[in-house]
Amino acid sequence: MHNEPLVDNRRFLFVMKCSCTKQRDVQKLGEYPPGFLWRPKKLDSKVGGEVVLFRCADCGASWQIDRWARDGVNLCVRVDDPDNWQTFDDKPLRYRYLEQNRGGKSTERCRWQCCDKYAVKGLAFCAECAFEKMGVLE
Repeated sequence: MHNEPLVDNRRFLFVMKCSCTKQRDVQKLGEYPPGFLWRPKKLDSKVGGEVVLFRCADCGASWQIDRWARDGVNLCVRVDDPDNWQTFDDKPLRYRYLEQNRGGKSTERCRWQCCDKYAVKGLAFCAECAFEKMGVLE
């Protein structure tokens, strides 16, 4: 994040710029630096208002933010096509977050029956099976 001084007749004002372009496509909301999403504008919501679509006023990037999660894992996900957001499937990004959070994939195969994907490090299951069948979120 950088500041650009703007001159106002008697003093300097500092305008914070967003840091959207420097952020990963998905990560836990608390892992983003304060102000990464500059003056967010709410565009839409789904899942009973628990998932909200915002647009950064500085760069125009769209982000899906979990407003409240029973599991305590509030993710922020970059949305490339906000016009089709209502049908946007964020599960592949949530799987990727799970893998990143645990250090990637291991060399072992998933132990779920009929699954031949690689397990996530520290787990016996791949990200999809861990997330969908075991409820592992991070």
